[in-house]
Amino acid sequence: MSGESKETVDDIPLDWYEGDRYFLNIAKEPNNPNSWCVSVVRVASEESESNTNVVRMDTDHGTPHMDELWLLPKNRDKPEFPGMTVDEAEARLLRNWRKYAYLYASEREEKDVEEPE
Repeated sequence: MSGESKETVDDIPLDWYEGDRYFLNIAKEPNNPNSWCVSVVRVASEESESNTNVVRMDTDHGTPHMDELWLLPKNRDKPEFPGMTVDEAEARLLRNWRKYAYLYASEREEKDVEEPE
């Protein structure tokens, strides 16, 4: 999100999934209803880690779209949702956050498995 107006940020606690805690982060520019970002975030489990964005819906490149952040960048798709509002994005991610937490956990497990030599 860019612009001169100060963005507002809300965090909504979700729940635990597979030993990890999650929350929904909502950022929007109060004077621009078309500039927003809603993310499902995994809370860092150790002090040495930082929180991890699992999935994000935003308007950074114009049309509302979803960033599938649990995937490696080369495998990511950016499905578009023309006309979606911040409230609709919030409702969608609140409804489906466990699905994205599952996909994140599954992808992380695959990355932790060492390739056989």
